[in-house]
Amino acid sequence: MRNVGEEEYDGAMKTQWSGQQLAVVTVLVAAVAVLGGYSLSLSGRIGNSKPAASISPSPTAAPAASASGSPVASAKPSPATLPCHTQALSATVATANSAAGTSYQTLTLTNKSKTSCTLAGFPGISLVDASGTQLPPAAIRNGSSNGTLTLTPGASAYAAIGFPNPGNFDPGTCSADSTSMMIYPPDETTAFTIPDVKNACPGFSTTALSASTPG
Repeated sequence: MRNVGEEEYDGAMKTQWSGQQLAVVTVLVAAVAVLGGYSLSLSGRIGNSKPAASISPSPTAAPAASASGSPVASAKPSPATLPCHTQALSATVATANSAAGTSYQTLTLTNKSKTSCTLAGFPGISLVDASGTQLPPAAIRNGSSNGTLTLTPGASAYAAIGFPNPGNFDPGTCSADSTSMMIYPPDETTAFTIPDVKNACPGFSTTALSASTPG
């Protein structure tokens, strides 16, 4: 038989052990509750969260040219051949054949520059006296244009200048004798001055420039 002291000790131990068990159980229940709440909260966040917006790549902009000149710009096309200016040409006049009461001279314009240039249409021709005054009329245009002529360095273009015979007109119809002839290349305002004694009569004319000498 157990004595009273031993029974009291066993009861006290049981009471103490039951209290410790209760404390442990309480702690475990609280931990489970906390973990469960965190799990619910986490699952709620995951379930309610919106997918992150994707970022589409923007078109790559062309790089701007820098002060150093990069990127290199594409080369521009070569410019068209420029018109022949008076300073790029030389002019000569030579006597040609006569026909039907008109005498002719051949005008030759030669490219004396180092680059090609173009001529198109008619030269401007007029006679002047010793003071430089124009003697009317100026040469009229005879025929049609031969298009644009490209003169390489040293190449020439030609025109025929026609001078009607003053003897075929009444006195005073033609101009007085000239001392020089002024020759303007097409679209130029600077003329060549070539000594020439002629009379400007009605029908005084020039043909368009051509690549070959007048026949």
